[in-house]
Amino acid sequence: MLQQKITLSIITGILILAGFGLFQEVQAVSTGTGAADPNGDFTLKSNVADTCGLTNENLYVSVENPTTDNYFDGPTVVEVKICDSDIADTTVSKGEPDVTVNGRILRMVQATDGNWYGYFAERSEAQTVDAISNPDFGTFCDGSSNLSDVSNNSVTFDDTVGIAVNGHMDGSVDGTNTISGNICSGTVLSLISNALLTFPMLNTDTNVIPGQIGISPDNWPVIQLYDFQLTENVAV
Repeated sequence: MLQQKITLSIITGILILAGFGLFQEVQAVSTGTGAADPNGDFTLKSNVADTCGLTNENLYVSVENPTTDNYFDGPTVVEVKICDSDIADTTVSKGEPDVTVNGRILRMVQATDGNWYGYFAERSEAQTVDAISNPDFGTFCDGSSNLSDVSNNSVTFDDTVGIAVNGHMDGSVDGTNTISGNICSGTVLSLISNALLTFPMLNTDTNVIPGQIGISPDNWPVIQLYDFQLTENVAV
């Protein structure tokens, strides 16, 4: 199980997550409102805060936690939140903020509170625990899947190695099945995920497209997946 440490280093809005390790023993870590697995195996979810980050008023990353020395591990779902009054109006079209994970785009969606949210996790860890439904990440789709239901609009996640959606979709796969090439279509048909228990309500104001990017409300939330190496830092 991967164990990561987040080191906060704000440079022009960039947050550095630094340091990787590997658990020699399986451990349970509870971070925030999620509960650890009764068998002591996995972290279920990250903390979701009501305000932006401890060290930056515009940027919040859920694993920033001095109590745990900013460590998170395994299939933890990391929440990234942007709080910026310039793009907080929910009734006027606003551009999506630029957020990356190791230089790869993390798609952000506006919620009813005016803040922008994105979620990510480590792919192999997410698939491993999904295979035993503990926690259940829902199902997986290729990052090129279009999750929009707005005409002439596309919402894809091309910089990821896949996405996890809340339930079954046409073309989706479960567990450790290969994600690449499995392009999903339509909307989530049945909810099965418990990897992200708390998430904000999508902005569906009639003056703007859903979430300001046009994602189908039925397909929210989405967990974006990346492959991390033990020797690399992770920069958001």
